[in-house]
Amino acid sequence: MNRYIAFCINFPKSAIAILSLITVLLAPGILRLKIDNSIETLMPKHDSQYLFYNEVKEIYGDNGQFIVMAVSAGDLFGHDTMTTLDHMITDLEEYKDFNREKETARLNRFAEFQARGSVSAAELIDHFKNDLPFQRLIERKINALYGGKSALTSWNLRKLQKAVESTYALKEIEIIEELISPFTAQDIKGADDALEIYDLIPEDDGGNRLIPETADEIRAFETRLTRNPAFEDILYARDKISGDISDFGILIKFKTDELHRDAAARDIIRIISSYKDYDTVFTGMPVVYTRVVDYIHMDFTTLVPLVMLAVMLIFYLNFRSFRGVWLPVLSLIMAETWVLGLMGYLGFRITVMASSLPTLMIAVGSSYAIHILNQYYNDFDLISERGKKEGLFLSMTHISLTVLLTGLTTFIAFVTLGTSQLSAIREWGIFSGLGALFAVFISSALIPAALMLLPHKIPNSLRSQRKKPILLA
Repeated sequence: MNRYIAFCINFPKSAIAILSLITVLLAPGILRLKIDNSIETLMPKHDSQYLFYNEVKEIYGDNGQFIVMAVSAGDLFGHDTMTTLDHMITDLEEYKDFNREKETARLNRFAEFQARGSVSAAELIDHFKNDLPFQRLIERKINALYGGKSALTSWNLRKLQKAVESTYALKEIEIIEELISPFTAQDIKGADDALEIYDLIPEDDGGNRLIPETADEIRAFETRLTRNPAFEDILYARDKISGDISDFGILIKFKTDELHRDAAARDIIRIISSYKDYDTVFTGMPVVYTRVVDYIHMDFTTLVPLVMLAVMLIFYLNFRSFRGVWLPVLSLIMAETWVLGLMGYLGFRITVMASSLPTLMIAVGSSYAIHILNQYYNDFDLISERGKKEGLFLSMTHISLTVLLTGLTTFIAFVTLGTSQLSAIREWGIFSGLGALFAVFISSALIPAALMLLPHKIPNSLRSQRKKPILLA
C-alpha cells in the first residue's frame, strides 16, 4: 500500500490520468445495465418451493404474462362508447397480428415526412388522417416524448422516428399472444343438428368490426353477450345492486418473452391511458413490474442526487473548503462508475436489491475520503516542516493501514453474502464488496495525488481544531 501511495505522490498526474482512463473505459458499461425485477432473483433455484413454482408455470402458464382490464362508462352500450372502445382494441390488436406490408409502408411515409424538416405536431398528425390507428400511435408518442409541444424540430422528429421504429419491432414479434374482449370473442350456437362458431360482433369484408348503431342492434349484441353464462365475470360484470352490465372485461396475454415484456407493457399502458372517455382499471404482473422499474429509476434519479447533496454538505461542514468537498465527491463518483460499469460489461442486471448500490457506495465510500483528508489537515504542520512530498507521504502512509483494513473488513463482510442461494443478494454482496475496495484504492490514490498538485493550505476554521502530529519519523 505504501508503494502505491508513493507512486501517486511521486507521479500525481500519471495517477490521476490512470484513474480517469479507467473511469472513462468503464462508464459506457452503465448504459448496458438492464433492470431485472423478476421473482426468480429472490428465490433459491434448488428450493422445493421454487421448483414447484416453475412446475405450476409450465402447467398453467406464467401469471406474469397477463394484463386484466375492466372498462366502465355511464353509457356502456352507447354507440360512441363502443366505437371508442373498438379503437382501443384495434390499437392493441396491432401487437398481436403483424402486417409487415402495412407497417413498412407506414415507416416509409413517416420517413418521407420527417425529411421535410421542422413541422407542427398538428400537421404531422393530420398527415396520417387516412390511417387512424397509426395516427393515434403518432399522437401517443408525441405526448409521451414532448407533452403538449406544438412545434417539432428536425431533432424531435428523428427521436420520434426512433420511438415509432421501436414500436414496429414490438409489433413484429407479435408480443401479444391472446386478446380476449367482448368485441373479439366468439361463441357457439346450434341449429339443424350443427354447431356454428360466430363473432359476438361481426366484421365486414375488410376485417373491420361492425359496431352496433341502432337500439335493436345494441340489444341484439347484449343478448349474444349474455347468452353464454361462461362470459359473465370474464367478458362483462354486473352491478351488484341494479344487476345491469356495468363493466366490460379485457384480458391481454403476452408471449413468454421477458426481454421485450417491459417495453410492450409500457406501450399497452399508454394505449389504455390515452382513452379517457371511460373509466378503466387495469392490473397484472406486467403492470406491477413496470411500476417497480419506475421506482428503481426514481431512486437513481432522485434519491442518489439527494444523498450526494447531503454528503457534500457534511464534507463542507467538516472541512470548510472547496477541495474538502470535490475531492471526496470525485472519488465517490469514480467508485460508482467503476462498480456499475463493471456490472454492465459483465452482463449483470440491476435487481431490487442492487438498486441500493449507488446510495450504499456513497455511504460506505465517503468514510475513506474523510479519514484521508482529516489526516492531511491534522498533519498540516508536519507536511509544512518536512516538505510537501515527504510530509504528505508520511501522513498518508500513517492512515493508509487504517483505511485499508477498514476497506478489507467491509469487503469481506459483503462478499460473505456471495454464498446466498438468492442471486439478487449474492450479486448485491459481491458488487458491494468490490465497490468498497474500489472506493479505498481510488481515495488513496486520487486525494494524495490531487493534494500534491494543489497549493498546500488549510482553512482558518480548521487551524484551531488540528491535533498535534504524532508522527516521529
